[in-house]
This record gives sequence, C-alpha cells and structure tokens, in this order.
Amino acid sequence: MKNIINFKGVSEGLILQIKETADFDSILKSLEEKSKQHSSLIENANLVGIIGKKLNYSEKASLEKILIEIFKINVLTLENFSYNRVVDSNKIESIKNDTTFVEHTLRSGNEINSNGDIIVLGDVNPGAVLKAKGNIIVFGKLRGVAYAGINGDEKAFIAANLLAPSQIRIGNLISRAPDNDGISRELSPEKAYVNDNRIEIKKI
Repeated sequence: MKNIINFKGVSEGLILQIKETADFDSILKSLEEKSKQHSSLIENANLVGIIGKKLNYSEKASLEKILIEIFKINVLTLENFSYNRVVDSNKIESIKNDTTFVEHTLRSGNEINSNGDIIVLGDVNPGAVLKAKGNIIVFGKLRGVAYAGINGDEKAFIAANLLAPSQIRIGNLISRAPDNDGISRELSPEKAYVNDNRIEIKKI
C-alpha cells in the first residue's frame, strides 16, 4: 500500500496525491494504514485538492468523510488541484508555491533553505539545518538546527513529533533544548512559538 497516497504541502494548504493506477479499495486500505500513524500536526489543515487519480462523486464522498472524521482535516475541495488557477475569463494567475517538501530523513551536513515553509516527512538528525522564511513542520524527530521566520517574522513557528533541537531560532530569538533532551522521550507533537518576546513550547 506504500506510495498509493501522500499528503503534500502547497502555499494554500495540503493536497492529496493519489496513485493514478490504484483502485478505490486500495486507496481506502492505504488511508486506513496512514491513519494509524498520522500526526496531529496535519489536524485542522486545509485540503485544497487532489492530484493523480480522478475520483467519481461517490468515491469523493467516501474520501471526504474519512479525511474529516479520522484525519481531522478541513476539506475545502476534492477537485483536481492545478498549479495554475483561473482568476477571471481573461487572466490566469500562477500560484506561488514556496513550500519546500522533504520526503526523507535529513542527516548531519544536510541543509534545507526555503523562501516559505519547510515540511519534512522524516527525522532531522543532529548536524542537519533547516532555514525557512515561514514555518517549519517535521513529521518525525527534530534534533538538528531549525530557523523559522529568518527574515525576522516572529509569528512563525516550529513543530515536530519530537521537538529536541540542538538549536532553534524564530525571528531574532534563539533557544536550544536542554542537554540530553529527546534521548528517552516518547513521540509527542509539540510546537515552538514566540510569546512575550521569548520562545515557548507547547504540546499540540
């Protein structure tokens, strides 16, 4: 069931990528498997379309129910997503997609830079560096360095299934995890954000 469905980040929210050759029963089974490991980090995210397989009305209705009830996603539309959208009959506006999507674990020496958000499907190991003008979301363990809002935006945030970075920076504020933090901790989604001119962390 691997690679039948995947969530991908775009500037407007999430899109659901569905393998074109997959039958609907396989899609449902793949969703069931993914639901067992899905993170609360995507809860309340806006789904703005699907790419890949075209679904009929009945299939879309079943899919929407699962996404809302199990994944807790806001389904704005299940129409096929296009990176170009029609603004009016005479003008086509290109969607600016500044989200950097990384689908693997990052190791020491890896560095990812983005003019928007960074979404990582994997761990960020010590020695790896993330730098984003927007937010940083890691669907795994964040134990490297993460800089969000690098242009001074203190409204940016950093979230991960395990937040134990060697250093984090949001806007112009810098913090780091305590020594040995994250070694024996269980996965528990957390978010780092700025409050009262300091970086705070809360469970999500």
